[in-house]
Amino acid sequence: MIIEELSQNDLLEAAHIYFTTVNMQNPPGNISADEAVQQLLLNFAFKKYKVLVSKSYNKIDGISIFQQSRDKLDLFFIGAYPMSAGRGTLLLNELKSYAIKQNVKSINTVVSSIDKKAVNFYSSFGFKKIGQMCKQEMSNLPQIKMILNFNLTNAQIPFKQQD
Repeated sequence: MIIEELSQNDLLEAAHIYFTTVNMQNPPGNISADEAVQQLLLNFAFKKYKVLVSKSYNKIDGISIFQQSRDKLDLFFIGAYPMSAGRGTLLLNELKSYAIKQNVKSINTVVSSIDKKAVNFYSSFGFKKIGQMCKQEMSNLPQIKMILNFNLTNAQIPFKQQD
């Protein structure tokens, strides 16, 4: 399995994984297959976000979308299909490595308050709950803000082993 930056050649395959995994969340996201393609195409046009993909046997099976601003990184999405095969762990470990190389001090993310699996996933990497947002766009559910601070030297930052 390899992790690499999304290329234009892989855009449609990545959009399919993005669409599939967004709609498997708890609660399911509100995105169509066309919207998934459009979001990734717009990213290629404006380079607002960085997109990493995981590949097994030359086929995309995971995606992470994030943005870096100065010394923090905002993780907007991470998903893999099929789930529970260690791809999310690989993507998040790669994101942590990227953050260390870029001298990032923290990774921030937001998860649904009812998605215990996502909360536990991030917590297993050392993310801490730092607050709650009232509502996310197109959802009446509260969202949990989580952060991973890099207060240790690079060599001391723990990485989760792949399951």
